[in-house]
Amino acid sequence: MASAVSSTANAAPATAEAAVANAVGANGANGASASATAVTNGSGNATAVAVGADGAPGAPAQVVAVTIEVVRIFFAEGKSAVPTAAATDLSSIATYMKEHPEAKASISGFNDASGNADVNAEVSKNRAKAVRDTLSAAGVSTDRIELEKPQATTAGDTAAARRVEVTVHN
Repeated sequence: MASAVSSTANAAPATAEAAVANAVGANGANGASASATAVTNGSGNATAVAVGADGAPGAPAQVVAVTIEVVRIFFAEGKSAVPTAAATDLSSIATYMKEHPEAKASISGFNDASGNADVNAEVSKNRAKAVRDTLSAAGVSTDRIELEKPQATTAGDTAAARRVEVTVHN
């Protein structure tokens, strides 16, 4: 049975490489060669998991799971254009999904409770579609992207409610 080693980094996006290095270093501590990939989320969290192919020292390691807690993309009020600040996160997701053809993405649009509920739901849906279209333009097939029903957020900061959340599943 293969053993698993995981590493999580909670800092700047550059720590994706640190998460990989920690996972690879821990798995390769007894002379095993190892490799891994990490994806960062919007808050800079990166997770990488490396597993030896047969669990034996010296065996090559391969990535078997990379999880993204949730990538949140925030939008201006009433707008559905993907903000330029989201480019790095969406690029990381697209790269991961192209390297892992079994991965699928779920995209959820959110809105605050102020204003007309129907208009808000439509804006949320358009934001989710814009994120889907950005991933598609980056080479991710739309049949691997699921759009979920728009959701209203009734508590908290209204600016934080105007968001899309992207989750990647293996």
